[in-house]
Amino acid sequence: MHSKPLILNNKPGRKFFELDKKDLFVLAGLLLLVIILFFSNIGSLPLFDPDEPRYAAASKGMVETGDWIVPYFNGMPRLNKPPLFYWSVALSFKFFGVSEFSARLPSLIFGIGGVVVVFLWARSLWDRWKAFCAGFFLAICPLYVSVARLCITDMALSFFLYLGLYNFYLGYKNGDYTKVQKYVLYISFAMMFLVKGHVGLLLFLLVVSMFLLIVKDLKFLIKLWDPAGLVIFFFIILPWGLMFIHTIGMDTITGLITNETYGRFVGGYQHPEPFYFYAMAFFFGFFPLSFFIPVLFLFGKKIRKGRDRLVDGVQDISSIKDAKEIDIKFFSVWLIVVILFFSMSKSKLFTYILPMAPAVPLLFISAFSGMEIKRGSWLYAFFLFIFLIFFAFSVITLIFLPDWIGSRYLISNRVSVISWLFCICMTVAVIGFLIKGFVWGRAIIGLSTYTLLLLIILNLHIFIGDNRSVKYTVNEFLPPKGEGYILLSYRKLPSSLVFYSGKHVGLIEPWLDDPLGKFEIDNSDDVYIYMRAKDYRRHKDDEIFNDFKLASNEDGAVVLKKIMKQRYKSFD
Repeated sequence: MHSKPLILNNKPGRKFFELDKKDLFVLAGLLLLVIILFFSNIGSLPLFDPDEPRYAAASKGMVETGDWIVPYFNGMPRLNKPPLFYWSVALSFKFFGVSEFSARLPSLIFGIGGVVVVFLWARSLWDRWKAFCAGFFLAICPLYVSVARLCITDMALSFFLYLGLYNFYLGYKNGDYTKVQKYVLYISFAMMFLVKGHVGLLLFLLVVSMFLLIVKDLKFLIKLWDPAGLVIFFFIILPWGLMFIHTIGMDTITGLITNETYGRFVGGYQHPEPFYFYAMAFFFGFFPLSFFIPVLFLFGKKIRKGRDRLVDGVQDISSIKDAKEIDIKFFSVWLIVVILFFSMSKSKLFTYILPMAPAVPLLFISAFSGMEIKRGSWLYAFFLFIFLIFFAFSVITLIFLPDWIGSRYLISNRVSVISWLFCICMTVAVIGFLIKGFVWGRAIIGLSTYTLLLLIILNLHIFIGDNRSVKYTVNEFLPPKGEGYILLSYRKLPSSLVFYSGKHVGLIEPWLDDPLGKFEIDNSDDVYIYMRAKDYRRHKDDEIFNDFKLASNEDGAVVLKKIMKQRYKSFD
């Protein structure tokens, strides 16, 4: 349907990395804001259970053992994810030392890379300031900034998916692909596979196929085929794949694929949630843009009329309108396909919809940028209502945040300055909207969201760390790393206990007849048991604790230490 290049702003589609000096200056300013937001307090946050310490501990093991083929956690192989993310964290540990900052550095880099991709994408469609807004709005999405600060695979997968879709769409708008674009496309396919298997490739094919089906141009799929690109794809994944198959066997891989696809998607053995789960995830994860996107789907015709007034006086009006419609269709398909795909899965997590994150700001700008909003119109009233709701929500958060998390967790000086800055920004945003309308107020509300996120990050880091990690307990109540002792965990094994202790932690299963029978506890060994405080209150008089005394009693955790020497059977 659109085999020839579409006309954007009276210029043909841009090249892959076509930026001038002013673009680079604007991009540098954007990256400065993103780095401040993403890196704030990142090193002072402990790794959060359950996922972060698993990836960090497995990556640390790669550095220590030199085995870069199969990752291990607590002495057991972790086979549910390919190794690329483990490699990136392991390299970070190797160059910068083992720390929370090093563990999260790869995700931070992938997150910044995603912002750059969106800037390039938006710059290929619009002017540099809209490109700045697209990257900035992506960076301040709560879901995006949160995952960029976590040592998990989602940001790495999403970055390579963004890169692949950007290359596809740029080629589609230009009518064909350069060799560089095709090579980058197939490299992104290989990287998606090495991060999380076939999931990224499947999402790419679903989004692209559905879009081409809607615009009645499925034949364009043929242009994605490239034998040289396929060679590059297999050249990247086969070296590790063959060694992995040789190490663990094909039967294990087949069972793993079955478990990860059928077990998670159909069976829902982990994170089962209702079908509508991602409606809530979308609202909170992409706040405040999540307020505006539904308006586009409900009142698309009225919005298009307001937007089309902007093209009066331009020579090639039909091409510009056509290009805008194609943009909106693609970003809408991208958003809807990802949400529906993961909504059909029985296993659901907030982070699963991160692959659609750029579609939100890009769709927002495609639909609303520069549109006229007359005072007294329903659209003006709606946006004013949204601004006031956001203002009220934010102020309430500021007032009651100390009560919600406890005043002892607040960092008074920096938070006080940012709180005042935020209140000023929000007040100016509402006044600015009333005086100059949506375009001016949108910029201020973006800055307000930025300061609000920075405020929350500074406030919550100690509170979250105390409740989602055992780092403090390990540092305060267990012997230093390197000392010989046996560490056990009762009923449940926190991942952070393994990472921060540096020990192989045994799991006590109280439902067994002899819960300690599988451990070899020598007369000369010190033995520590970590358990949740509520478990200790219920079971402290059980027979298995007769030889232990209370070493610590924190709000949420208890550490017991052996006081009598007694021999048990072998410890594996």
